[in-house]
Amino acid sequence: MPKAPTANRFAADIANPKPNSKLEVVWILTMTCGVHLGMAEMVTYLPISSPFIRFAGRYVDEAFGVAAGYNFFVFEAALVPFEIVACNVIIHYWSTAVPAGGIIAIVIVLYGYVAHFPCPFLARSYECL
Repeated sequence: MPKAPTANRFAADIANPKPNSKLEVVWILTMTCGVHLGMAEMVTYLPISSPFIRFAGRYVDEAFGVAAGYNFFVFEAALVPFEIVACNVIIHYWSTAVPAGGIIAIVIVLYGYVAHFPCPFLARSYECL
């Protein structure tokens, strides 16, 4: 019976890549670049709000557009708790002086502040670009 892969096995694969793994990376990057360039062309042709979801419904199928919308919502909803936990892990890596609940409360308050109050410096920062 074959053994399950371990973290050491994955680290060994990264440290000593097989000859075909570089070809696989090039293939994946080519496909990703093609998708991004295709989206850029479509947005240039038809500039609309939320183009990823709207184009899925327009060019593939309405049901696919609905599924893409739900998928986007679920991933965005999961991103907030992930970022809160990541912030907690990073701060606890440096010091355990602040309790986890305090860090979580601070991050949630900061999220609320950013979401509900306008940032006067954001427009100014885009003008500098």
